[in-house]
Amino acid sequence: DPDFAKYRAASREVMAILHEFTPLVEPLSIDEAFLDVAGSIRLFGPPGEIARRLRATIRERTRLPASVGLASTKHVAKLASQRAKPDGVLEIPPERTLEFLHPLPVEAIWGVGGATARALHGRAIRTVGDLARKPLESLRRVVGNASAERLHELANGRDPRAVEPERIE
Repeated sequence: DPDFAKYRAASREVMAILHEFTPLVEPLSIDEAFLDVAGSIRLFGPPGEIARRLRATIRERTRLPASVGLASTKHVAKLASQRAKPDGVLEIPPERTLEFLHPLPVEAIWGVGGATARALHGRAIRTVGDLARKPLESLRRVVGNASAERLHELANGRDPRAVEPERIE
């Protein structure tokens, strides 16, 4: 049976562990967070080592699995984390970002739901690579100005959003 009090307690415990590695933790949900570990490298080693230590600490203290995606952007890190499930680590070096992204289905991009996917598929845009190669003007006619620019940026591995430890609701 679901036990939401237990889920919340486990979440607090995992989030506390994340904060041991960096103060730059942006919770995404009860069981997900973005971390910026750039300032932690001198203490804990390169990002891949931090990921392994983080997973080991979570496993040791909570007996829970943890999947970690490492990348230079939040969007790609989230996708890498999904591919690392269950209980793995996937690191996407910056120079391999497009190699990782472009074969994925267009639905992998944040903001591409059912209606947008149908519109893109109608223009033979089925993969992230198809989306990245489509001229921006053509995309604007399919999904509108704001969405076209955002989707095109994400499809090309560009995501300027920083980890935000404090969010305003």
